[in-house]
Amino acid sequence: ARRELVDFGYWYCPDGRDAQTQSQFEDVEVKPQALDWLFCVAAGYPFNVSCDNLEGDFEPDRVVFQRRVHAQVMDYLTNG
Repeated sequence: ARRELVDFGYWYCPDGRDAQTQSQFEDVEVKPQALDWLFCVAAGYPFNVSCDNLEGDFEPDRVVFQRRVHAQVMDYLTNG
């Protein structure tokens, strides 16, 4: 069962990712962070996207990632 797997079987690569791995990380993080954003709004808490790569060898583009997460938020609101 998934609950018995490390991280419930979800893909994760720890902090310190290179550009390619960061891109893969962001691809799988769009939907969970969109849900986090919606939950924060519902609870009245501020939300900030997390690129979660403080030790990486480059600076992720937070604005582009935030736009992708926002687009997913809007898709959830429109299509469920």
